Amino acid sequence: MRIRFVLGFLLVSSLLLAQNDIPLGTWRTHFSYNAAQLIALGNNKTYVASDNGLFIFDNEDNSLTTISKIDGLQEDNIAALHYNLNKDILLIGYQSGNLDLIHKNELINYDLTTNSQVLGDKSINSISSNENNAFISTAYGLLNFDLNKLEVKETYRQLGEGAQQIEIFQSTFLGDSLFLASEEGVIASNFKNGVNLLDPANWKRYSSDNGLPLGSAALIFTLNNKVFSAFNDEGIYEYENGKWILAISEIGSNFQKASSNGEQATILTETALYKIEGSSTATNISNDLASKINDGIVSGSTVYIADNENGLITNISGQFESIKPSGPSSNNILKFHYRSNVITGVSGGYSSSRLALNRENGFYQYSDGVWNNTTSNSNTAPEFKDVVDVTYDQKTSAYYYALFGGGILKVTDAGNMTLIDNTNSTLSNIGGKGVPVTSVKATAEGLWAINYAEPFGLHLFSDGEWSSYLTLTSSLLSIENTNDYLWMIVDPLAGGGILVFEKQAQQMRYLTDQAGNGGLPNEIVNALAVDKDGFIWVGTNEGVAVFTNPSNVINGSVDAILPIFDNRQLLRDEVITSIEVDPGNRKWIGTNSGVWLFDEEADRQLLNFNIENSPLPTNQILDIEVNEKSGEVFFATPEGIISYRADATEALPEHTGVKIFPNPVTSDFLGTIGISGLVDNAKVKITDSSGKLVWDTRSEGGTATWNAQDYNGRRATTGVYFVFSATDDGEESFVGKIAVID
Repeated sequence: MRIRFVLGFLLVSSLLLAQNDIPLGTWRTHFSYNAAQLIALGNNKTYVASDNGLFIFDNEDNSLTTISKIDGLQEDNIAALHYNLNKDILLIGYQSGNLDLIHKNELINYDLTTNSQVLGDKSINSISSNENNAFISTAYGLLNFDLNKLEVKETYRQLGEGAQQIEIFQSTFLGDSLFLASEEGVIASNFKNGVNLLDPANWKRYSSDNGLPLGSAALIFTLNNKVFSAFNDEGIYEYENGKWILAISEIGSNFQKASSNGEQATILTETALYKIEGSSTATNISNDLASKINDGIVSGSTVYIADNENGLITNISGQFESIKPSGPSSNNILKFHYRSNVITGVSGGYSSSRLALNRENGFYQYSDGVWNNTTSNSNTAPEFKDVVDVTYDQKTSAYYYALFGGGILKVTDAGNMTLIDNTNSTLSNIGGKGVPVTSVKATAEGLWAINYAEPFGLHLFSDGEWSSYLTLTSSLLSIENTNDYLWMIVDPLAGGGILVFEKQAQQMRYLTDQAGNGGLPNEIVNALAVDKDGFIWVGTNEGVAVFTNPSNVINGSVDAILPIFDNRQLLRDEVITSIEVDPGNRKWIGTNSGVWLFDEEADRQLLNFNIENSPLPTNQILDIEVNEKSGEVFFATPEGIISYRADATEALPEHTGVKIFPNPVTSDFLGTIGISGLVDNAKVKITDSSGKLVWDTRSEGGTATWNAQDYNGRRATTGVYFVFSATDDGEESFVGKIAVID
C-alpha cells in the first residue's frame, strides 16, 4: 500500500523556520537535530537523518528545511538513507521495514510490513541503486525496487545456503553483477540478461576457497571499478579475477558503514571515519567539532559528517562548521516555564528511586522562532546537571533552575550565573547525595525551594536572606502557589498526596485520598494547577480532582470535587501527568494516553490528541505549557517537543497590536483565521464590503477565530472583509480588514 503527499510542505516548513506564528489549528515540531545519524548527497542538497526526521541543507543558498512525521513521514526511526541522482529520488528506509520516497515534489509512503509474510525483524539496513533499480538490504533478504514504476518489483528471501532466509547488510554493483554483504559472507549474481534472481541457484557464494574469511560480511562497496568487502576483525578485501585479496588490514574491527561515489569511499568503524581513494590506503578523517561520528561521506575535497552532538559537520564553505536547524540541544525534556513570550524547557530528571540521571543537556529557551541552549559546556556556565525545574523572579531579575543534586543555578537577565548550594544558603547536603532540589517557585514573598529528603525540606530566599522550614515531610516534588498557601506534591515513595503550607502562620495540612481529608481519587498526585478563579486542579493516577474553596483548606473537613464529564468522573481511568490552564481558563490535561482540552468547567471536551489523530510522537505527555501571547501550546514528550497553535491568548486591557493571521487568506488555506491582541471576551463581528454580517463570535481570552465561512457553511468569496471588535460597553473597539482570495 502506498500513500502520496504533495510536497508543498517543503516550502511551508522552510517558511515556518523563519517566522513566529503558525496558523491556528496547526502543529510545529521543536525537535533536536543535534544527533545526526545518516547522510545522503543529492543535487546540490545534503539530506541528514536525525532522531525525529530529516533536515535538508541546500548547498547553494545555505538554507535549511526540516521534514518529520508532521509533514508526512511514516516514522521517526530512519535506518537507511539513499539518493538516486539519475531519477532525482530520495529513498528513506525505517527500522520497521517500511519505505518513504521523495520524488518530483511528492512524498510517497510505502507500507511494506502490514501485510508482510515475514516474521521477526524487518528492518532496512541499507539501500543502493543503479539507473533504474534500487536494492534494499533488509534483515530478511533483498528487495528490488523499480525506480521507473516506483514499486517493489521482487523480493529475494531465499539467498542463504539451502535456500534459507538470511540477513543482507549491503549491496553494490560492478558491471552486470550485483554483490551482497550478508550474514553468510559475500554472494553475487548477474542482475541483467534475464537472470532469475528469485532462483537461489543463480547466486554465487564466495568462501575461503576464494580467499574470504568465514562469517558475516559487514559491508560491501565499489571503488575504481573494483568491489571491496569488509569483515569484522579481519579487514577489507578486494575482488579481482574471481579471487579476494586482503587489501586493508589496519582498520579491521567493527565496521559500521560504507559509502562510495565510485572514485572515493568512506568507511566508518566504531572508532573512526576513513577515506579511501586510488590506493588501498585508508586515511583517517577527524575534526575537533566531531564528538561521535555516525556517518560520513566524501565528495571531492568536501567532507560531510553526521555527528551525534553537532548535527551536520562539513567544510563545504572552506572551513569545518556545524550545521543544524534551530532546536533544543536534546530531545530530553521534563518541564516547561513561560514568561513574556519565552518558553523555557529543562532537560533533567531522576529515576523512579530518586537517583540522579546525570543529564548534561541543561536548559532550552524558545523566543522569536529560535531556540537558544545553555549547558555546563557553555563558556560562561559553571558545571551543572539534572535541571528539573525553573522559575523567574521579578525582584532579582533572574531565572532560577532547580538542580537535582547540584542546588540552584541563578541566571540573571545580564547572563551572570551563580550556583546556590549548601555553602551559600540554608540548603543542605546531609544525605550526602549533593544538594537535591526538586522545585523552585518565585512568589510575592520571595523564592521558595524544595530541598528534597533533607531534614528541613522547604526554603525561602527573601530580601537577600535565606530561611528554612521544617515540614510534615521533606519528600516533596513540586510547588504551586496561591496568595496564602503553597501546594506541594508529596513523593509517592513517601505516601503521596498533597502538603499545603500556610505561609503566614506556617501551618500545614496533609491531603490524601481519605474522605474529609482531601478525598482525592488516588493518593498518587502528579500535577497541580491554579486556574483563573483560584481553584486548585489536581491530576492523580486515577483522574482529576478540584479544590473549589482552597482558602479553607487548613482547618476542618475538606474534600476535592471530582468533575463529571460524559456521566462519569473526568478521566477516571487515566494517569494524569500534567494540567495547564490557558488564557481562556480552559484546561489542557496531559496523560499517558494523549492530551485533552476541556472548557472552563471541564464539562465539555474541545479537543483530544493522540498518536492516531495528530503528529504527537508519543501518547505520553510529560508537561504542557501555553505561550499566552500567541496561544501556541507546547507539549513535552519522551521523544521531544511539539506544539499546537490553539485559539486562546492573553487578554489585554485594550486592543493593542491586533494581528490577523493569515492575511491575506489564499484559496489553498483551509484552516482557521486568528484575530489576536483583543480584550477579554470581546464581541467580534465580520462583515463583507457591503456591510452584510458574515460571522460573529466572542474572543477566547484575547483571540477570536473565523473559519472563512458564513453561517451557512459557504466559503467566503474573494473580497475584503471588515472585522469589528468591541467590549460589551463599547468603550474599547477595533476595526480591521481581512483580504480573501478564493
